[in-house]
Amino acid sequence: MFGIIRTLINIVFGVMEFLLTLRFIFKLFVVNAATPFVAWLYGATASLVSPFAGILPNLNLGGLIIDFATWSR
Repeated sequence: MFGIIRTLINIVFGVMEFLLTLRFIFKLFVVNAATPFVAWLYGATASLVSPFAGILPNLNLGGLIIDFATWSR
């Protein structure tokens, strides 16, 4: 019983980690946010990164943006 619960928790956190990784990569390479999948991804992960937003400003490196709110999760 606990093995099934542990597996489900691992799956949920794995999916969240994957989505946050995609968000970080898309923000890094300044992907078009008007694309439906990217807009959905930003909306789905917004509640996960909102507590960290504004702690550090985003770093702009000549066309690349490092979003510290996503990175510091």
